[in-house]
Amino acid sequence: QQSELSSLRAQMERQQAEAQRQAEADALAIGDLEEKLAKAGDRVRQLTQELAALRSSHEDATATVARLQAEIASLRSEYSAKEAEYERRLRELKQKHEAAMAELTETLETHLKNALREQKDKLTSQHERELEERVTSLKAEHAAEIRRHNAAIDELRTKLERD
Repeated sequence: QQSELSSLRAQMERQQAEAQRQAEADALAIGDLEEKLAKAGDRVRQLTQELAALRSSHEDATATVARLQAEIASLRSEYSAKEAEYERRLRELKQKHEAAMAELTETLETHLKNALREQKDKLTSQHERELEERVTSLKAEHAAEIRRHNAAIDELRTKLERD
């Protein structure tokens, strides 16, 4: 029985030694796990902070996008208004240009008609003067011719009367 007891004791001591080794191994494993858990906790905190920073950046970016979209809409509206104003002013300028061209054409036609009438009147007066001068000259020549003929007739009469 003693040997059985010794055998049981040896077995028990082996089991205790094994349990002790297992406990130490478990303690080391637990220590490793606790260290890994602490590192994981630190990593979670770091990632949580990064996530918070990313959310903040995302919110800022979203606000910036919204502001830029509003600015783009405002600029589009302003561009459309300016384009409409430009088109209106262009139509007005075209109308003014057409009216001015019509007025200029009418003025030029009037001036041209007046200038032609003045030139016609001037030429007509000049021709009338030239004709009057020519008629006067022809009358004078004709009168001189008549006087020569009358003188010749008088001379012939005188001769006839003498004879």
